[in-house]
Amino acid sequence: MKRFRALVVVLTAMLSMLGCGQGKQFAPPSEGDTVTVRQIEDILRMGWPLYLKGCIVSGQLDFTNVFGSTGLLSVSPSYLDADIVFANCTFEDSVTAFSELDNAQKVYTVFNKNVVFQECEFKRGVNFTQADFRGRFDFDISKVAGDAAFDGCKFRSGASFAMANFNGEATFVSSVFGGRANFMKSFFRKSVIFQRCKMEDVVMFADSHFYGYTEFSKLTAYND
Repeated sequence: MKRFRALVVVLTAMLSMLGCGQGKQFAPPSEGDTVTVRQIEDILRMGWPLYLKGCIVSGQLDFTNVFGSTGLLSVSPSYLDADIVFANCTFEDSVTAFSELDNAQKVYTVFNKNVVFQECEFKRGVNFTQADFRGRFDFDISKVAGDAAFDGCKFRSGASFAMANFNGEATFVSSVFGGRANFMKSFFRKSVIFQRCKMEDVVMFADSHFYGYTEFSKLTAYND
């Protein structure tokens, strides 16, 4: 909680500076405010930590749009270097960290710091295909109305989906969990696929609920 408060202070100060530099009054978002995708992208482009609590996010949030591709390969990364925290936020449209460009190039996102979606509501789907999470990833108590794709992800410092609620299909095909994988008390209303996953630390599924087709084929676990 102290970390979150610190992020709020930093964000407030920086947004105020931005407003002064443009000769405009800029009020940092408060609980209940609507925040546009453009505002979020602008904050991340400055390299500032992002912390939003109780906000409504308007528009399709695509993390690959912040900096775009940094390479010429058919599959290239886009890097984000700041902490990203959404607490009790509502996303009106889809959220993605993976895109396919007109030239057939595919872009995935590398998150170098912590990424948190705590107690958030996603009214559509989420797509984090091939995302590389180098800090902590938290998705606790969040609800996804549409499909959730985490295929090919690298959770280098572990991931928590405790008490998450997936109302659409959820896929974690070929994902790697470098730290603890916590799915305790999570709900999977439709199919969920953990095929070819690598679990390199403790895996927790206690009190999880599976209502549709569930697959763990070719999963590798290195720790009980």
